[in-house]
Parts: sequence; C-alpha cells; structure tokens
Amino acid sequence: MNRFATNIYYDCSLPAEAESEYNHFYNSYWGKNQKLDFIMKEEASRVLSDLLTYRHDPHMFHQV
Repeated sequence: MNRFATNIYYDCSLPAEAESEYNHFYNSYWGKNQKLDFIMKEEASRVLSDLLTYRHDPHMFHQV
C-alpha cells in the first residue's frame, strides 16, 4: 500500500530544527531557506490537495 509522508519530520522538536531539516532537502528547489510558517502552509496545501482529489492512499504520521 502506498503511503504519503509529510514534510514535517518526526525527529524535530523545535521550530529551528524543522526549518533546518526541511531546508536541507528543499533549499535547492526553492532557491532559499524557508521559515516554519511557509513550510506549514505549503505542507497543509499539499495534503489538502491530496484529500480533496479523493486520493485513497493514506498519509503517515510519526509520534515520538
């Protein structure tokens, strides 16, 4: 079964850690570092798009 992971990583407990890890992977895509408010809005938009198009593949979330 396919599952979609979120781009909010499970091993981050502080906003600065989440920003650092996200920017490690996506800095070259965006061309600059992003702040947490942008990351959360972008992720919410991506996940909502999947839900509203009735994608049946589940999202996975990690609880630490």
